[in-house]
Amino acid sequence: MMKMKEYVKKPIFFERNRVHRLYLGGQSFADFFLSEKEADNYYPEEWIASTVEANNSKSYRLREGVSIVRGTNIFFDELLEKYPEELLGNRKYDILVKLIDSAIRLPIQTHPTKEFSKKHLNCEYGKTEAWLIVDTRPGAKIYLGFNDKYTREYLEELAVISEHDKEIMTAVCQ
Repeated sequence: MMKMKEYVKKPIFFERNRVHRLYLGGQSFADFFLSEKEADNYYPEEWIASTVEANNSKSYRLREGVSIVRGTNIFFDELLEKYPEELLGNRKYDILVKLIDSAIRLPIQTHPTKEFSKKHLNCEYGKTEAWLIVDTRPGAKIYLGFNDKYTREYLEELAVISEHDKEIMTAVCQ
């Protein structure tokens, strides 16, 4: 087997990395990865490149979610930690590149700002996302924000209502 340092001198490839979630999906991965067809299940996400552990109550693997260099037992975050200059020019990044194939409507999400993360999460970064939509299932929609400014209390109220009225949140989104 190559020494760890040899992996930073060439493109890095990772093992497949399906992650457990609370929603169904994953059926379309067969087409994307040219693999055997399977039914939707609770592994609807394929984490392509990740230094992030899945925050799951049902984790079935050691450090679930963190990418492993193909053909090794080297975790991606450990490689970055050991060779920050060679891989990132001494910058610090957490990264998560993933494919999502959801069979159901996903919940509305909000992400922390840098300021919130520093104050409450002991983290110097907020959360930035970029999406590239490769394919969709019939009827798929993406909402990019709210129609107006809403109070936290109002959104919490809508979240409770959404337990029974699955379309309530779409009324406030654009």
